[in-house]
Amino acid sequence: MVLLLRLIELLDTLDPSAIPEAILRAALDALGLSTAWMVWIEDPPHETFSLIAAVGLPPELGAEGQASPHWSPCRCERMALRGERSEAISTLPCERLERLGLPAAHLTIPLRFRDHVYGVMNFLIPPGFQLRGDAQQTLTLAGRLGGAILGYLRALERLQRQYRQLHDLSRIAQLANQPLPLGELLNRITEEIVALLEGDRGAIALMAESSDHLRVVAEYNPIGTPSGLGVTIPIPGNPSMAWILQNRRPLPIADVASDPLLGPVQPILHAMGIRSLLIVPLVVEDRVIGTLGIDSVRQPRIFTPEEIRLAETVAAQVAGAIERARLLEAAQRRAAHLETLHGILREATEAQDLGALMDQVLSRLRALLNVPIGAIWLEGQAIRHGLPEEFGLQSAAIARQAGLKPQEPLAVPDWAALPPDHPLQAMRNAMARFEIRSSLTVPLLRGAQRVGGLSLAAREPRSWQPEEIALLEAVGKELGAVAERLQLLQSCQAQTTRLHVLCQTARALAELQDLPTLLGQAVEEILTHLPADGANIYVTDEEDPDQLRVVVERGFTAIPAIRISAREDEETITSRVARRGEPLWVEDCARYPYPPATRQIIERERIRSHAALPLWRGSEWVGVLHVIWRTPQTFDAETRELLQSLADLLATGIQSARLLQRTQRQAQELAALNRALHEALRLREEMIQNVSHELRTPLAVAMGYLELLAEGALGPLNPEQREAITISRERLGELHRYVELLLTLQVTRAGELARIPLDLKQLVQEILHRWKTRLDPGRYRVVARLPAEEVWLIGDPEGLIRAIGEVLDNAVKFSPRGGTIEIALEVEGSQVHLRVRDEGIGIPMEQMERIGQPFYQVEGGTTRRFGGMGIGLAVARAVIEAHGGKLHIRPRAPQGTEVLLTLPRVQPAP
Repeated sequence: MVLLLRLIELLDTLDPSAIPEAILRAALDALGLSTAWMVWIEDPPHETFSLIAAVGLPPELGAEGQASPHWSPCRCERMALRGERSEAISTLPCERLERLGLPAAHLTIPLRFRDHVYGVMNFLIPPGFQLRGDAQQTLTLAGRLGGAILGYLRALERLQRQYRQLHDLSRIAQLANQPLPLGELLNRITEEIVALLEGDRGAIALMAESSDHLRVVAEYNPIGTPSGLGVTIPIPGNPSMAWILQNRRPLPIADVASDPLLGPVQPILHAMGIRSLLIVPLVVEDRVIGTLGIDSVRQPRIFTPEEIRLAETVAAQVAGAIERARLLEAAQRRAAHLETLHGILREATEAQDLGALMDQVLSRLRALLNVPIGAIWLEGQAIRHGLPEEFGLQSAAIARQAGLKPQEPLAVPDWAALPPDHPLQAMRNAMARFEIRSSLTVPLLRGAQRVGGLSLAAREPRSWQPEEIALLEAVGKELGAVAERLQLLQSCQAQTTRLHVLCQTARALAELQDLPTLLGQAVEEILTHLPADGANIYVTDEEDPDQLRVVVERGFTAIPAIRISAREDEETITSRVARRGEPLWVEDCARYPYPPATRQIIERERIRSHAALPLWRGSEWVGVLHVIWRTPQTFDAETRELLQSLADLLATGIQSARLLQRTQRQAQELAALNRALHEALRLREEMIQNVSHELRTPLAVAMGYLELLAEGALGPLNPEQREAITISRERLGELHRYVELLLTLQVTRAGELARIPLDLKQLVQEILHRWKTRLDPGRYRVVARLPAEEVWLIGDPEGLIRAIGEVLDNAVKFSPRGGTIEIALEVEGSQVHLRVRDEGIGIPMEQMERIGQPFYQVEGGTTRRFGGMGIGLAVARAVIEAHGGKLHIRPRAPQGTEVLLTLPRVQPAP
């Protein structure tokens, strides 16, 4: 009890860190012993122990009063810690003491509080030492009190550690929110993290844009081991990174030398002397942007769950800091880009010298993007910084040969890394020759047309950012617009001259008619305003397009007629141009391989420069234009455009002259044909009218005699004679009807129909009365629907009776036996509708449009089933239209035809 009271007094007087040693000394005094030590369990799951206090401990076990951070417990201590001995042990042999030659026993007392063992307290006892019963109970109580004290110390230490960690985390969070450059920020954060987790060194690696590797961008290495700054960590084939990317959780590596997850990274870590490692992913919105590594170099280390959670917290702050820093840098870059672009736009607005503007723009862009090489080229003009002149010539030749004319930005991070089958492989050797590793090229645009290019380049690999590409695109468009404006000013006078030549040529082509005079005037304009020394025009023969003849020539004499031929001994330059259909531009005739026949003319006429253009009008070619100079000429784009425009005008003029001649001939032929047609129609109408009038009288006489014969006025008839008379009367009746129809058609076309008021209802009733007397009631059924009131209109009664009768006759002719014929008269506003419907065979849709034409029948030829001349409906249509109406024919379902007669109605006078 004295020992317990002594320990309680110590709790009020000593610093907590001195209590373990005070407990040992008080217990030694009470037991009359001289040696004791106390062991603390640092990490029970992993059985990590520390010697926290010792008194009288031999050098073989440790110095007195000095704690040891790594203590290896003996079997006695392990048994006490596992709870196999709950009280003091006095007689158990100790293998550690035996190895050291010390007394072979010690007391081991577990320091327990509330069923949790925090450590053990050991007393070295001499042989024959006896522990009294009350002392054993006192030591057990002392162990429990010591356990409570160690628990208190453990909790105190944990609180102090958590306080330090929170303080460090707060400092790191403040640091992460500072607007520092990204490199400086990451280096400072790395130092703070290493101190927080008590590591030997640390590093931060960020994901590359290609996502196939990470690069170490920040490092804190206070112990001076080999640096890993700039080291590339591969992702493909790296199990550790695959695990990180999949799980997005920290990966502790206890033994770098043997862990299979490290894969290809193992040699890199070994070279830096790293023994243990904690890899923590930097995650932003489920996206791994890099890793944070805490390294242990001096000894292996097992990272506790608490340390891992702490590292995760820090990594989240680091990831946020990186994202914010990147956004800030991007905003600053965009601001700088906008400022540069604004300055370029201002200079471009005021620029008068295109070359000076290009040089200023290139200097600004190189300084902004920190690149040593640049070039701007336009048609006939180039500015280069850091490149010799031969680079432009060689690269242009290679680009033309490879057909490279990019309309979009072309960014190459590393020319040396291009695959063999890449479309830009042709340019790779040229880039290597001038030590260019990366480049960015954008087109200079005039609207949608590419007129040049802007390039920046570096002698090391470089990733071109989207905002950099966008900046150069905007500059390229502005330079293209400025170039267009300045070039437009410079070419204004030349354009005026060209327009004058074209205008005069077009006027000459428009005013003249015959081809030689027309082309002669055009050639004079060309020679006067171009100017040139000579010109001629070959024109194709309309009957034989392979034959060309000179229509006009000025200033030199050429072959009068040429036939297009592919034979080498017969070929001329004219036939070659005609056959290929492409212009020929020869600035130095002495060097061009002319055919022999043309070479004689070139040398005889002392021609130095020569242009030959095929004359095309659409898809038709009509000749060849030759223009010659006796002094050397350069065919720039403007000259070529002018001559091509002149060639187009000449082709149009030739075709127009020929078309005019053909049109005049055709007009004459058509006029003659038209006169002949009118005469034929007049004669036909006259013939029909004469024949109809001449037939009416004899027909009337013949029908009168047949009537007398049928009535027996000229004597009795036997049955055969009566049948013959009846048939003859029917046939003469049909012929009389056709004559009357023809006469009605002539009267109608001549506009000689009568115009009197009439009641159409009464007219239809009269027609039905006449018609029913000839109709067999056993074969057809007639249904008539007429209005109760009169239906008045102005017209010719006889013409209308004949027209409506023909429609009814048609319905009877084509209706089957037992069929129904419907007649309906309806009034609708200012119009009258007369409908005639039958259930006959109907009319095919494809022939509906021709029904009603004179002498047309659906079934033509001598084998048709139904008789007639095909004139009845033509007369009906003519009569109805002469009354201002319409006749419509429509098919009925399931069979039959409807004929609709529409006539204008008039109101009777009151």
